Amino acid sequence: MIEAELPLNGSPPPANQATTPEPPAKSRRPRGKIARLRKEDRFARLVHALARASRETLNLQKHREAAAKAVAAELKRLDPNRELNGREHDLFMKKVQEYFHLKPAQPASSQTDTASSPLNPESRTKL
Repeated sequence: MIEAELPLNGSPPPANQATTPEPPAKSRRPRGKIARLRKEDRFARLVHALARASRETLNLQKHREAAAKAVAAELKRLDPNRELNGREHDLFMKKVQEYFHLKPAQPASSQTDTASSPLNPESRTKL
């Protein structure tokens, strides 16, 4: 039963205002928009929904692969025990030389003999 709105002062409604009775319940089940469509239209909607789901699954798979590649690249970048390639070695040597104020006798990229290098711990004299 739907209750009538109370006046702002909170008192019950006047006797001459009757509350509206609730409508009788429907005996048939409610039918939605899709149930009223023809079979061909329902099939077209189903195919379209399947195509959308397939597209989103493909996008999710691409996203997971890209995230896995990013994690692998970061792990490689953060691994301190990996072998340095030539460019990384040159960059590292340049930073070491800047930090310790060392002047190389020859450019770092063309050094072939590291035994006489001032950075080689074996070539240092023990105190």
